[in-house]
Amino acid sequence: AKGGGFEIEKYEAIEHVDKEKQTLTDQYGVKCVLRKRRRFWDYGGVSINLNLFDDIGDYLIVEGEGIEPSFITETLGIVDPEYVTISFDEIKTRC
Repeated sequence: AKGGGFEIEKYEAIEHVDKEKQTLTDQYGVKCVLRKRRRFWDYGGVSINLNLFDDIGDYLIVEGEGIEPSFITETLGIVDPEYVTISFDEIKTRC
């Protein structure tokens, strides 16, 4: 997370997933395991992801340049949205 948001460095296929997971675990450890399903939509250059987390709930993630709160309330029609300002692993520890 940079400046309170996430930045995608690159997309790349991983051939040996188990080996890569072990390398990352050895290097950084495992803070929390979150199980989820995701659904994706593109709306005029805005990426909308519905994240269905086991044990902590469902969250809508909206990504794009210059997104204003009015996009959430007016364009998507979400009345009185609640914004997540902590990491999902913190949400899990509070459940």
